[in-house]
Amino acid sequence: MSQLPSISGLAGLHRGRRWVVAFAAAAIGVLVASLQLSRSSLGAGDLEPAAPSIVYWRPLPSLRGRILDRKGRPLADNRPAFGLYVLPGRLTGAGRARLIDLLELREDEVERLDQRLAGLAADDDGRAILVLEDQGRERADLVARARRDLGGAIEVHVDPHRVYPQGELAAHVIGYATQASDDAVELIGRRGVEQALERPLHGVAGIERFMLDATGERIPSAELEARIEAPGRELPVPGDDVVLTLDLELQRLAAQAVSGYPAAAAAVVEVETGRILALVSTPSFDPDVMSDPLAGGEREGLADDPRLPLLDRTLAQTYPPGSTWKLLTAVAGLESGMASPTDELTCTGQRTVGKRVLLDMGAHGTVDFIEALQVSCNVYFWQVAERAGIDAIAGVARDFGFGEPTGLGVDGELAGQVPDSGTYGGTNSLVRTLTSAIGGGDVRVTVLQLAMAYAAVANGGRLYAPQIVRRVESASGQVLERAPVLRRNLDLSAATLEVIREGMRRSVNAPGGTAFAARAGAVKMSGKTGTAPVGPDPTISHALFAGWAPSDRPEIAVAVLVERGGVGGVVAAPVARAIVDGYFTRVRRRARRAAPSATAE
Repeated sequence: MSQLPSISGLAGLHRGRRWVVAFAAAAIGVLVASLQLSRSSLGAGDLEPAAPSIVYWRPLPSLRGRILDRKGRPLADNRPAFGLYVLPGRLTGAGRARLIDLLELREDEVERLDQRLAGLAADDDGRAILVLEDQGRERADLVARARRDLGGAIEVHVDPHRVYPQGELAAHVIGYATQASDDAVELIGRRGVEQALERPLHGVAGIERFMLDATGERIPSAELEARIEAPGRELPVPGDDVVLTLDLELQRLAAQAVSGYPAAAAAVVEVETGRILALVSTPSFDPDVMSDPLAGGEREGLADDPRLPLLDRTLAQTYPPGSTWKLLTAVAGLESGMASPTDELTCTGQRTVGKRVLLDMGAHGTVDFIEALQVSCNVYFWQVAERAGIDAIAGVARDFGFGEPTGLGVDGELAGQVPDSGTYGGTNSLVRTLTSAIGGGDVRVTVLQLAMAYAAVANGGRLYAPQIVRRVESASGQVLERAPVLRRNLDLSAATLEVIREGMRRSVNAPGGTAFAARAGAVKMSGKTGTAPVGPDPTISHALFAGWAPSDRPEIAVAVLVERGGVGGVVAAPVARAIVDGYFTRVRRRARRAAPSATAE
């Protein structure tokens, strides 16, 4: 009877975790059929004999911690996978040829095998080298049959393999993990949460030592340990589970809301905590492809895709915010005393500065401050900006978190740009001030920054750092909760907040408001639209909306951007409405129904 592949100690590795017991049981079940396999007819006469004193070893990979949504639903998980290992000094050229023929390896697999064998020859310290990972049951059985006849040159082991059960959903947030090196089974996070929380997710690898007798069989563990005066196996320590603040259902609803557009982004956060409930960037990618070492062609396709599916448009790309930026201009004018809620202005639809004619979206007639927010009157806020100055607006913008990363803690987050007089060497022109005041020119923000800023208005002036990790749970049962992080209390008067909130309530809910088309829904929503021109063609623009819901007792803040989508009130505001309605009619309602028995949230 042929020697069975080892299960790498998985069955006894993680006591106390029922899901890991199931993982180990699955691995055992997959291998049990090998017990009855007879010897292969392959001969071993062309194998080089190995000295019986050689101590072989291989790392035992730790079981990487899972990534879960706030309700415990898996976003990144593990499954058992067969890996083929070659022992140094035991496989000849003829043995290689037989292996290729036995498994009917494809050309790319042969190339990978040869690369691994070359590394094996260059670094012969007794380490068993992983040459082919994630092999199917049939191939594992074939190698198991032939193992003794191959003199123990190749072993089959069951290792954990990373999987992403939600596919493209939340891929930019989760990231992916790949092999730490070309011939290693250990995984390392490369992007997103997988990278940011690499240390707790990774765990600690173990080691397995073994020796073979003259027939290629492993000698008993007691005899081995007596010879080497060391344990034959040091078990790995599993990684910790990471529970995110994301709600999988809301993430799916938000992804559906932007699915009709070639490129878009959306962020949903709790206004009282800064916890992220959904973070969507489209187009997206499949993390399983990025983590698969044999999917090189598909990865290259993603990297070369002109749609940029690997780009996280919520935090790793900046955009002109358009009229959503009027929030900052409004606050600067009111708080500096350079503008009053009762100030009125007659908008003719344009303003002339020297030889330049700056155009509004239309002639709004006579408007006051709140009405100017409601109808998004450029002419009105140009006047506010001229009085307050670009530096006052820039100071308010920085207080609201623009011009620096939000503190999410994920690599790739951009700071954006807040122009001031220093941006132009102290020679700032009036045109630049006016252009910046309505979110054009050199102003650049991320979608996540917008969501956090509007959440701060909704909650009364508390700017939180966005939080994506709710808690970390160790295999031993220890739980590390992560509390909300308050970045700063904004110095906003109650009068200023009241004016801003009323203007943004009317923007959605009063006739003439730029988001009036999105007024009908489960709850009242407040916010500000934005239409940001892209390049010199005024007909091409990004569509934006940022706001909160419900209007009177805010729970969530939402920011939406549709690249080259057109008018914010026509495109982005309805997307935000769909997300808000999904939250209150499905996610929030179900949470209330489950509240008496809920234990986590």
